[in-house]
Amino acid sequence: MRPAVLLVCCLLFPAAAMAQSRPPSCDVAQADLEKYLGTLSRSCQKDSDCDGYYYRANACSVAVVLRKHKLTGKREKQLLAQQQTVRDACNVYYRTRPACSPIPFRAACRRHACVDTMAAALPGEPAPKPPEGYPFATIRHACGPADGPALQIMLTKVANPGKNDARVFLSLYRDLPEPPLSKPRTFELERMESGDGVRCPRPNGCESAERGHVVLEKFDGTGAEGSYELYFKDGTVERGRFKAAWKEVREACG
Repeated sequence: MRPAVLLVCCLLFPAAAMAQSRPPSCDVAQADLEKYLGTLSRSCQKDSDCDGYYYRANACSVAVVLRKHKLTGKREKQLLAQQQTVRDACNVYYRTRPACSPIPFRAACRRHACVDTMAAALPGEPAPKPPEGYPFATIRHACGPADGPALQIMLTKVANPGKNDARVFLSLYRDLPEPPLSKPRTFELERMESGDGVRCPRPNGCESAERGHVVLEKFDGTGAEGSYELYFKDGTVERGRFKAAWKEVREACG
């Protein structure tokens, strides 16, 4: 072999070896996990044959609705390995996003296949209408359950709501942030303790969320920006983003 050819081979083979050993990207690792999940059985005869499993590596992902089962042996090892690959590949992405609560599911048998009726419609059927957003928001100081200090964000569908217009209230009672916020903070909403989420689609028709959270990304003298997720007893979810301006309302606490 001529020296020039030998030099080219020496340069190419290490590069090829490095390419083979390079870990997969986040997108590729997630796609491989989804491909594996697609091999698990979804066949059913009745609703009780189905259940949901949080098999995806990210806690913010929806459950996988499958035929009831228990993974053991080789199948379990495969799943654990795929999940770890995704966590390793998507580590930076997972570290920089807020913590999440598990997304609820409703497992059902439709046309002999297990589906999540809260997540998507069947082929040929209309998709469930998403909840309408609340594009307008204000934030103010308020009173907590024991007349302590609190922050309240009010979300509305119109800029100047009247008494009959729908509202969502996000209230924080504990560990209130100090402006300016140096980094994003997540506040879990535990009713009458750390905070509360309430939706009022009509007057005298308000309902508190069973659980939820608020993420503040910005909080200063001009207002607040962030996102929220509220989970209600009927299985519906209110979620979205807000950009709230300060609008103080006179309220005497204590």
